[in-house]
Amino acid sequence: MAPGSLHSFHGFPGGAPLHLHLPHVVDPQAAACCYVEALELAGAPAALLEGFRLCQPQAQPVAAPEQDTLALYRYRLRHCPRRRQALELECWRLYPGCGGWQRRCGPMPLAAFLEEFLPELED
Repeated sequence: MAPGSLHSFHGFPGGAPLHLHLPHVVDPQAAACCYVEALELAGAPAALLEGFRLCQPQAQPVAAPEQDTLALYRYRLRHCPRRRQALELECWRLYPGCGGWQRRCGPMPLAAFLEEFLPELED
């Protein structure tokens, strides 16, 4: 696996959490672009995981987040169908020399994450 980011999906149709390593997509701006593309393909919050897998065929499954030793960022997406904002995101970054993962942002609605990291979408 190449350096990249880990994207964990919780609460989506299909049951158990799914962890996917995405090479070369690291920072929040790049991740936000992936999520926008996945949402456009998905058409509904519950289908975000399906859209993500379609638009990121190079994503590689990982059994558990701790096993992805090449990830520089970790993203956790939760599908919360009973909430007004059905998709929630958290992000962590591995800073060199800091001894572990540091929260970058969240938990927050996915829409707020997209607004923060892709403000041009509002135009």
